Amino acid sequence: MVYALDCLALSPQNNIRVFVSGQIFSAPLQLCLEGVPMWDNLKHALARIILAEGILIKLKHLQSSLDSLDIEGVFPRYQHAVKSGTLANEEPTLNDWINAVAEFRRSNDLCGHADGSERRLNDKQTVLEFLLSTVLKDISIMIAVEQVPSQSASPSTAAELPKYRIAIVDTEPKKLSKMPVYLERYQRIVSNYLKSHPDPETQKHCQE
Repeated sequence: MVYALDCLALSPQNNIRVFVSGQIFSAPLQLCLEGVPMWDNLKHALARIILAEGILIKLKHLQSSLDSLDIEGVFPRYQHAVKSGTLANEEPTLNDWINAVAEFRRSNDLCGHADGSERRLNDKQTVLEFLLSTVLKDISIMIAVEQVPSQSASPSTAAELPKYRIAIVDTEPKKLSKMPVYLERYQRIVSNYLKSHPDPETQKHCQE
């Protein structure tokens, strides 16, 4: 987990942002490269919090359960739902999302947490679950830590969880109209990968 946080800090996409007393550090990359003690202490505290919460495991389970068919499997269901009128051209309503989440929970309880390939879903539910999984792939996790143990702290104190608050943001529903965009993006990624790895022997298989 600590290694993953360092990789995020080193990413040029700036996927991790650090604020102290309301002020953002200009570049977590610098914190990582320069060996700033504050970052070293913070990343270990964050790792303990993330592991204790189990939030990444929960997100992984939900993403895989909601998106068992991937976009190529879902897109024909989307086309059929639009053509049949099951899904209108308008975006899903709040009630649509509430009903989709309730049905996901109900069918998971009945099927013992099976994924969508094992549950019998109608076209509308399949599409809405895919969009929900897309939301989960784009969320942000905010962790507010009250005080990070210092380097001089005893081993027992350093191993304790600091006081913190955790929240998930950026949970706006994805638009139904973006389904063709998701398909095109996925196909482009696959096409570029196959061009760069034309030999089947060098191609990697998807793994959990």
